[in-house]
Amino acid sequence: MRVIGSGLTVVASASLALAGCVSNDGLPEATPMNPAEMYAVVAATDECPSFGSLSVAGLPRGAWDQPSPSPHHARIRARIAPPATEPHIWLSVSGGSGHHIGYDANVVAIRVAPSEWRVTSEMITTDHLPPPPPPGGGPSTYEATRASREAWTLRAEHGERLNRLLTSRCLAAEPRSVRYPAPGPCRGVASVETVIRAAGVEQRWAQECGQGGAAGEITKIILRMAQ
Repeated sequence: MRVIGSGLTVVASASLALAGCVSNDGLPEATPMNPAEMYAVVAATDECPSFGSLSVAGLPRGAWDQPSPSPHHARIRARIAPPATEPHIWLSVSGGSGHHIGYDANVVAIRVAPSEWRVTSEMITTDHLPPPPPPGGGPSTYEATRASREAWTLRAEHGERLNRLLTSRCLAAEPRSVRYPAPGPCRGVASVETVIRAAGVEQRWAQECGQGGAAGEITKIILRMAQ
């Protein structure tokens, strides 16, 4: 693990953290356990955030490998300079609303005080279905692509929750790449790639068609989807 100067301890190696979890729960260190079994041990004792309808036990072993950036999310991230301040959480988000509105966003949360996280969002929204021409042939104000920028500060209780999630065994033990079952195209927040960087160590999670577990709760808190 690495300790940030401001006091935030971040799990820097999931494999080391998992080994500690197994040993701490009284299991012989030589006991062979796959990642899903290790996660089950942690989740049973630490009350980890739920994955909802997703069966973690049924995921393949490769779901615990740190995912490579997808080409689409790599293009999203290329739109801004990498955050220089640590610790930070960088979400690249892709989604849509309705049948023809799509959006891609870079959302960066930076810890500036023990329980204070400041967030900036830069979003590109695309309308794939132009409206009909204005009556009378007047000029159209339609823009197929629009850029917007927002900034906000998380409430103190959400900042504290974020700190706990970042240092939790749940985050270290859970799968790194998941896709929720969906009957058709994903709606709302369709995919999120989460990069957490602290003390020079970078870790990545990817979730599609839903958000669950500790990584999913981190996404919901930063995007102000948490109550």
